[in-house]
Amino acid sequence: MEAARRNPDRTVLAPRGSGKFKKTKLLGLAGQSVAVIGCGKGKYLEFVLASGRKAVGLDISPVCAAEAHARCAGRAVLADALVLPFPDNSFDTVTLWDILEHLHDDCAALRESLRVARRNVLISVPGEDSLPDHSSGLTFRTYIDPTHVRYYTRQRLESLLSLCSQKDYTVERFDRVRPALMYRRIGIPRPVLSLLDRLLWLLSSKSDRFMRNYFVEVRLRAGREIVEQ
Repeated sequence: MEAARRNPDRTVLAPRGSGKFKKTKLLGLAGQSVAVIGCGKGKYLEFVLASGRKAVGLDISPVCAAEAHARCAGRAVLADALVLPFPDNSFDTVTLWDILEHLHDDCAALRESLRVARRNVLISVPGEDSLPDHSSGLTFRTYIDPTHVRYYTRQRLESLLSLCSQKDYTVERFDRVRPALMYRRIGIPRPVLSLLDRLLWLLSSKSDRFMRNYFVEVRLRAGREIVEQ
């Protein structure tokens, strides 16, 4: 885990939300060919194509795959993240945006993505919620999503990467939860809640507990050499 120690957790305030953060990471880290796993209706696939990169989107949902296919000029296909229909080293970059938490075998999905990637795999997953009282419904909606199989901690991510024999990676926390806004149903004006959020952020000694997502870049050293040659 030497590389993990060289690349400790970083907390990043995502500008204008999660989508902006992911797009910035794509522009900065992705190679010239990208596989968007779990592309949904094609939002990020469309963005990658617009950046001038070659890209293919995959989704297990026939409805989503068909919509992304129509939206992105036929660049989306119906496929399972556990059995990707591509040979080894097919893409510079593979993205797994908010996919692993939905899968019973996240390790198999990550191994498949690593298999078809030459340069790196970019991952976004929801962090484990440390905020209490889920039963009240007063929590961020990602933490009560019934399709989520699990949530992630730094330790869980390290264990997953270790199972895949990956040592060169960085982990960041991003896109903070605004806990005071959970209580807007009780009638407190939104400007007051926003002020409370700012105070909570400034006063918190452990700001990471207000960050709802993890971002991981897994770098493939041999693949990077291929790309750069």
